[in-house]
Amino acid sequence: MDLVDMVYLQWSPQLAVTDASRETLQFEAARLLDNFIEPFAIVNNLPVVLAIGYPSADGAMTGCLPGLEGGACHSVPFLSRMEGMQA
Repeated sequence: MDLVDMVYLQWSPQLAVTDASRETLQFEAARLLDNFIEPFAIVNNLPVVLAIGYPSADGAMTGCLPGLEGGACHSVPFLSRMEGMQA
């Protein structure tokens, strides 16, 4: 880590298991930042730039987007990989 000036983190953690209120989502995001991101930044003495992204779809905050016709759920990273496959 001595060779970098900052850390750029693409961040889209699961914030809920089911649909949740805005307050619940904010609380979970703050908890994750306080317990994981901030300690990492302090220990490494580096600023962390967050790139926060979630698809605008039902289930995005749970980390499980329903598949077509009620099929298996897809993760947010799965959708990112699919983006490059579009014709």
